Amino acid sequence: MTNIKQKIKKLIIILIFMIIFTLSLVFYSNLNPLIKHMFADEFDLVSSKDNMLVHFINVGQADASAINFPDGKVMLIDTGSKDSNSTYIKYLKENVVNTKMNNHIDYLVLSHADMDHVGGTMKLLKNFSIGTIYMPKIASDSNGYAEILNYVENKCKYVTLGEEFSIKNKHYRITFFEILNSTNTNDSSQIIKVEGFDKSFLFAGDVSSAVEHDYIERYGKELDIDVLKVAHHGSSSSSSDEFLKVTTPEYAVISVGFGNDYGHPSYDVLERLKINNIKTLRTDKKDNILFTIGDDYSFKPLTSVYFVTDMSLDYSVVVIVLDVSLLIVCVFIIFKKDKKKRNKR
Repeated sequence: MTNIKQKIKKLIIILIFMIIFTLSLVFYSNLNPLIKHMFADEFDLVSSKDNMLVHFINVGQADASAINFPDGKVMLIDTGSKDSNSTYIKYLKENVVNTKMNNHIDYLVLSHADMDHVGGTMKLLKNFSIGTIYMPKIASDSNGYAEILNYVENKCKYVTLGEEFSIKNKHYRITFFEILNSTNTNDSSQIIKVEGFDKSFLFAGDVSSAVEHDYIERYGKELDIDVLKVAHHGSSSSSSDEFLKVTTPEYAVISVGFGNDYGHPSYDVLERLKINNIKTLRTDKKDNILFTIGDDYSFKPLTSVYFVTDMSLDYSVVVIVLDVSLLIVCVFIIFKKDKKKRNKR
């Protein structure tokens, strides 16, 4: 009888361990970043539920942005460089697709074929499933881009950029402007406008001031936005005074590497932004930059430590971690109803 009880006890322990282990596998990707952030002195808990989140990811002297839309879809614009792809993938898993229970990207846009904008694409394709890839009109002669193009043409659904078109939803609109110049990879960059909750963002790729002028002539007031992703990492060849006066952004974001060899961002560009009363945010100084837009948020950028969840934040979230043994860690999540929604945790 004693032996039977001992066997039952061992079986129960094994079953409990298996359940805990299974739950750990399911929730690890979501809980681990949150638990890690709990040890920060201060962090923001941000909800993607019914809101729009626009991420400017610090990938050094390169470019990568991501957008969480209120319907749960995710869009990426550029993938950084090969040197930065580990940091890029880590950020996506912790703050962009961590709420989806799958590694799926709905829209992947490669603005143009230079490797500082598409260098992380192969690793991205091997870590995530992709709905549709939007490809540059002009290819690059680099071996890296040739590898991407060969992979996409054989295994992915893709659209070649060039003509104007839009993706619409009742909460947001994505406009791909017509590509007006085919001189080189930079000037053929896809310019994208993203609108939602009465706010708008313009992603200008690496176009030069001459091409900016062409877009002003073609689109005029349609270029008026709230946030400008500054073209070509703040190069002096872009972001003309004329372009800034037409776009009238409240914020300008410059994706740039610390101490880079190109002198980016240019002093002239920084001065033009200052003269036009545009608040400037740089990834080399602020690290990752997140804009939160929706009914739950006032429009503002976050540059501190933050964690994205798909839970509604009219609840406080308390995470208690108990080290029961060397092998088992119990995690309890407690939800407490708040009287009103809030951003800061």
